[in-house]
Parts: sequence; structure tokens; C-alpha cells
Amino acid sequence: MTKIGNQDPKIIDMVEKMVDRLNDINYNHDLNDVGNEIGTVIGEYIDGTMGYTKDVFIDGLNHGISLVDGTHG
Repeated sequence: MTKIGNQDPKIIDMVEKMVDRLNDINYNHDLNDVGNEIGTVIGEYIDGTMGYTKDVFIDGLNHGISLVDGTHG
């Protein structure tokens, strides 16, 4: 089981599925493979409710990348 603290049960379930999926992936190509696996898991949880939309996930992903690559501003 993945330890992620006291979070929404949906988030805990999603993270555990994502970890399992990424542990089993065959990384033969590039980040597209990783993105696809993450997307198939995230897609199961996108339901249009507050905090569970595609745009919210993409915003978070872009924000995280910007913090690392220096484009955050």
C-alpha cells in the first residue's frame, strides 16, 4: 500500500493504481509511455466534480514542471 497521508479515499485509490501501473510498465520509448499510463489511471477519476477535472490535473502537472524547469512565474 502507498502511504500518502490522510487524503480523500479517491486520491488514495488513484495513487495506488498509478504506482501499480507504473511499476509494471515496459519503458521502451519515452515520456509518452509514462504519460499514457498516468492518463489511463487519471481518466478513471475525472468526473467533473470540484477538483476532479482534466483541466485541474493538467494545471497541476504544468505547475509542477514549471517549478522544476524554471518557467514558474
